[in-house]
Amino acid sequence: MRSLDLIHQIADLVVHSFKFPFVHYSVVHEDRLLDLIEELEATLPEEFKQAQEVVSERERVLGTARQEADEIVNQAKLQARTLLSESEIFKHAQQEADRIRHDLAVEISKTQAGADRYAEEVLSDLEAKVSRALGTVQNGRQQLNIS
Repeated sequence: MRSLDLIHQIADLVVHSFKFPFVHYSVVHEDRLLDLIEELEATLPEEFKQAQEVVSERERVLGTARQEADEIVNQAKLQARTLLSESEIFKHAQQEADRIRHDLAVEISKTQAGADRYAEEVLSDLEAKVSRALGTVQNGRQQLNIS
């Protein structure tokens, strides 16, 4: 959120700067603008780090879900082997294992979709923030180059 505050401060600096009448030129306090840009640059790596943490968390959640799925499937296989002695019981165990596999596949799919949506939202938000910051910086630099 620090970067949004800095972007707003840069925008306020430009909006409240001295304007030349009849032209779209402003006089911006150069030192203050450069200080704000420097602070903004310092905050961006932190936001990139946060985005990486979101991606890492997604991978951790998916890994845990896969591990749990493997454990449940292995338990189902072990249970099926134990019940092998009678065909009806074996048939039931096989059906239960298939159901568990299907349920796990659905659950993993849901978990992955949720994690993907969350990662997409965070990355999209970060992209928008960075884009706005870049636009503000480019506008500020353009204003400085015009003067």
